[in-house]
Amino acid sequence: MPGKVIIPAFKGRRGHPGLFPVEVISNIFFVPAVRDLNREEGGQVLVVDISDEGLVLDMDTEEDYRTIV
Repeated sequence: MPGKVIIPAFKGRRGHPGLFPVEVISNIFFVPAVRDLNREEGGQVLVVDISDEGLVLDMDTEEDYRTIV
């Protein structure tokens, strides 16, 4: 969808990676968090339900990695 921020979701929980149109990318550097940008874009955000739980799993630490694999 041209011009829309596309956010994948698993069972209603937003995940990653999000896809951002070029006209929105320049704003990313001026908001405290990407989640705030998602809210500000309002009708420009399209949430797409995906059946892969992997898009909502965090893997920030070695322990997270061991839990996932």
